Amino acid sequence: MKSPKNVVVGETYDVPCVKIDSVIIPVVLPAHTDGAEHCLQETPKHYHVDHRFTYLSHQIIGYDSCGDVFNHRMVGLKGYNETLGEFKQVAFHFVNRWHRTHSELTAKDGICPHKGVRITNRCGTCPAHGLIWDLKTEKLKYKPPFYIQLMPDGPKGIIDENDQCAIEVDKLFKFNGTAIMVDSNGERYGKWIQDLNYVNLKCGTLTFDVSELCSK
Repeated sequence: MKSPKNVVVGETYDVPCVKIDSVIIPVVLPAHTDGAEHCLQETPKHYHVDHRFTYLSHQIIGYDSCGDVFNHRMVGLKGYNETLGEFKQVAFHFVNRWHRTHSELTAKDGICPHKGVRITNRCGTCPAHGLIWDLKTEKLKYKPPFYIQLMPDGPKGIIDENDQCAIEVDKLFKFNGTAIMVDSNGERYGKWIQDLNYVNLKCGTLTFDVSELCSK
């Protein structure tokens, strides 16, 4: 059983699904756990929802809350899937740690080696956690080190080997409450945006504390 690739909106596909009560939910295979070893929030075994086929707001479905996986005919609603980019704060640090500790791994046969999820789009983005691969070389697309940059066109700070990031703000600018991540070549990582509306920006050092998110 496989998730369909390169979905066209309006076309019908056989889609892996689970059922909770009477609700049929399209899911990304396989079910897996997440943990702090990869700078991810500790999460029991779960499926990611395949948002190409549903408008449900849920991101994940607990493995123990649903029955067996089955194929179900569904119409494509979007040509892409939501990924970890929707979780904002955790996303950048996960990508940074993976590149630092597993850069030698490849997406052989279009399978992301992080959790064994099938890459289902032409851009090479894993539909579970958002690692982006060059599908021709099967290698990671972006080059570390990574930087978090305040938007629009604000200062940036490197994410260091301890998963910490500090951004020096030497002058105020029209900060829009978001940040992006760029690689060593200055290329933006996908379309991810981190929500920083909780930050009261002022001159000085802005730090990101991920000590409770990332294990040593």
